[in-house]
Amino acid sequence: MNQAAEELAQRLHTAAASGEEVELFGELSAMTMDVVGQAAYGVDLHSLQLSENGDQQQQQQQQQQQQQQQRQESSLLTAIKAVFEGGGVANSSNYLPLVLLFPLLAPLVQALAYRWPDAKLAQLAQARAKVRQISLQLVNGWRGQPQQQHQQHQQQQQSHLEGSGCLSQPGGAPSPAAGWAGTAGAPGPFPSLMLHARDKETRQQLTDEQVVSQLNTFLVAAFETTASAIACSIHFISQHPEVQAELLQEVDAFGRGRQVACSDLEQFPYADAILKETLRLMPPGTIAARITEQVYQLTPEMRLPPQTPLFACIHAYQRDPDFWPLAEQFRPDRWLQEGSADAAGSLQPSTPEAYSPFGIGARLCVGMRFANQEVVIALVRLYQRCTFELQPGQEPLPVKQTFALVPAQGLRVRAQQRS
Repeated sequence: MNQAAEELAQRLHTAAASGEEVELFGELSAMTMDVVGQAAYGVDLHSLQLSENGDQQQQQQQQQQQQQQQRQESSLLTAIKAVFEGGGVANSSNYLPLVLLFPLLAPLVQALAYRWPDAKLAQLAQARAKVRQISLQLVNGWRGQPQQQHQQHQQQQQSHLEGSGCLSQPGGAPSPAAGWAGTAGAPGPFPSLMLHARDKETRQQLTDEQVVSQLNTFLVAAFETTASAIACSIHFISQHPEVQAELLQEVDAFGRGRQVACSDLEQFPYADAILKETLRLMPPGTIAARITEQVYQLTPEMRLPPQTPLFACIHAYQRDPDFWPLAEQFRPDRWLQEGSADAAGSLQPSTPEAYSPFGIGARLCVGMRFANQEVVIALVRLYQRCTFELQPGQEPLPVKQTFALVPAQGLRVRAQQRS
């Protein structure tokens, strides 16, 4: 996380010197893909470099391997973006509204969609198949590594996890020229754990399909959603000079040139409050879907039978003035104990369940901690070097619903170097 955020901060610092406009959401998406690529796959998806050492023949081999990996990288990124674009309601298959409007007809609609997919459904299926194919290639490569190499990598991962208190960059990162099919680099923290996990009772390992399913879920969930959260945070910060001043004070107290370790995160309560308030007003996931297990009396007039699909709009109830004082205002201080009230009274919600950008209870997003860490680290590393000026036409920020709620035309800013 530190490395990817620092690389982006350096690019933005350079852009600030020239005064050029930057589309920041795209840059943040590349950064989050770097992070999840290392964590989920053990593969550097963007920072591919050739070694300066070795003879000419070795460098030619590296170039050929790099070109192969770059083709796979481009294919994977294109497929992931297609999954995001086609995974939301607004840009989905024409079959999806039928399922939502007539849930009892879902089996029939699914059969029709399987037999006669429309263009959007076919594109989505092709993209998902591509992500699965590349994931299987990586898993097969990891399975084929010598047992001694796996054990060494496990020890490295355990050392990182115990030393930092959270997931860190994989110790056995692949060489830049590592191929994809059959020559995969060392797996990142998550697949490393899954590849060696065994059922406590049966002692069976996860199948390749099970590992791939978990990897793909993590990949899709941690890519654009996290980038959107960072982009929207910066958008709100740039609109509120008093918030930016408070954040810069917190960053400077920590140090302008320091990396952020997991043990340092508790030193950034205000950055964390900015994230919480951003996720309240602009949650990347806008809808929570549930199915009733028993008869449910929703209101005195409305009684729901078992197996009734329910859709709760997170975006709506996190802005509802019945739950939230000053509901439409961006107030990070509502999440700080010393600033949780003002002259109008408490800024806290009337019920804790009114805030659930990651879900609630047993269905809480398993990547919540990972995402929170990444956003806070990114904000600190970026604001150590720069501040950001919004370009005209972005107040309020135009958004669209894909798999997540994201900036519709990106986030156009001019970075300004800090003195």
